[in-house]
Amino acid sequence: MNFGLRRLALLIVFVAAVAGTVVAYHTLASPTQGYAAYRVPSDAMLPTVAGGDAGGDTIRVDIHAYETTDPARCEVVVFEHPSVPGMQLVSRVVGLPGETVSIRDGSIWIGDRVFEIASPHGPIHYTNAGKLGVGDELAVPNGCYLLLSDNSAAAIDSRFFGPVPRTNLIGRVEKIIWPPTRARSLLPSR
Repeated sequence: MNFGLRRLALLIVFVAAVAGTVVAYHTLASPTQGYAAYRVPSDAMLPTVAGGDAGGDTIRVDIHAYETTDPARCEVVVFEHPSVPGMQLVSRVVGLPGETVSIRDGSIWIGDRVFEIASPHGPIHYTNAGKLGVGDELAVPNGCYLLLSDNSAAAIDSRFFGPVPRTNLIGRVEKIIWPPTRARSLLPSR
């Protein structure tokens, strides 16, 4: 095969691969089917979800999840910042309406009980900051959720802006869909 034909064959393979990726991307994350895809820009949810300027994980979000069910503890959600319209963030549901939450020695406390978040990457260490400084407790009002990021040392979350109204929740993150080497479900086991 001469050089020109080899380049044409490689171009055809590349175009087919890109077309297949676009079709798969649309099929896995179609707003008309109740799903949206988000590319995660920051490392706030490391190691669970990777971000970064060079292209973080792409996640599939069920944008209708909370029309018929309540958010559950440990679910990863996309939400709109309560004070900055249009700013969308990814965090984990930790505190439910009516609960009091604190961080002690890197662990989440719900009332007087420690709550460990199961992670395939090992224990998650939370950093005291903002409204959840050392010795602080935060009451979660009705209709709101306390959302914390897994990489709390590098995150802006409810520790800084407080509980998030349910109306700000955009959807539940179901899975990482890209890159294929990180693709997996993010739904908590029940």
